[in-house]
Amino acid sequence: MFNVLSVASLCESGRAERNVLSVASLCESGRAERNVQCSKFNVQSYMYLEIKENEGVLTGILSGHIDTLASEELGREMAPLLESADRQIVLDCENLAYISSSGLRLLLTLRKKVAADGGSLVIRNINDEIRKVFTLTGFFKLFDIRN
Repeated sequence: MFNVLSVASLCESGRAERNVLSVASLCESGRAERNVQCSKFNVQSYMYLEIKENEGVLTGILSGHIDTLASEELGREMAPLLESADRQIVLDCENLAYISSSGLRLLLTLRKKVAADGGSLVIRNINDEIRKVFTLTGFFKLFDIRN
């Protein structure tokens, strides 16, 4: 666990990895407050989902690390997407650095709900690491993945 001051000093010194810089910038902007408890957070458990709607398309923008702990929160935050599974949904993973099996299970749950309700799901902008995970798990065959 790191406190916010430790993360900020790591960022200022240039010793932080990319995900730490992302967490620090979210803290500075105030968008990560719900992920910060008692001025401490686990960098590996940082996850952020922003849902936008544009011309009837719901876009979920995923950022950070979706590990087992973060997937619990993601499951709650995905509720609006699950409730709108009859529509077109896009998951933008450009800023997603890591996904665990718990995170994959959530994506599979969303895919099943979308298929049952007659909507569509596109996953876009995955990085090379996420691409490897999707390839090894067979998710490339299950999802419409675009860059």
